[in-house]
Amino acid sequence: MFKGLLWLGLIGAVGALAWFAWRWRRRRVPAADEAAPAPLHGLANAEAPSPLPADLAAATRALWQGQRRREALALLYRGSVERTAQLLQLPPAVGATEADWLRQAAAIADAERAQRVVAIVRAWQFAAYAGRYPDDAAIERLLSGWPAQSGASA
Repeated sequence: MFKGLLWLGLIGAVGALAWFAWRWRRRRVPAADEAAPAPLHGLANAEAPSPLPADLAAATRALWQGQRRREALALLYRGSVERTAQLLQLPPAVGATEADWLRQAAAIADAERAQRVVAIVRAWQFAAYAGRYPDDAAIERLLSGWPAQSGASA
């Protein structure tokens, strides 16, 4: 009788393990009909992004004042990414994350420009992932120089 209970326990354990493995596999392997998730780093249309406005600061400010804060920060982040890539002479990186751009900011020779890029990326991260938006004064500080204003000195 004891042997039978051991066999029954072993069969139950193997069955439970197979069931958990089957459920885990369903979570890890997306179905063929599922769409790929949208990128979370602000570049919503990564294949063919629209060109940046000539005056990034004015366009961002207009979105911000129009209560389209997430779009404003996404535009500012995208502009920061593109101008940092131009400054560092990097090819466009469609799949780059915020962490990648924070690392790239460390490669900028001008410390003030690097700090501006870090501040913009951090503002975008707080807004995108935590829903915490900067106040109007912080936005004005972010828009006060490079990379928001391409001709402005750092």
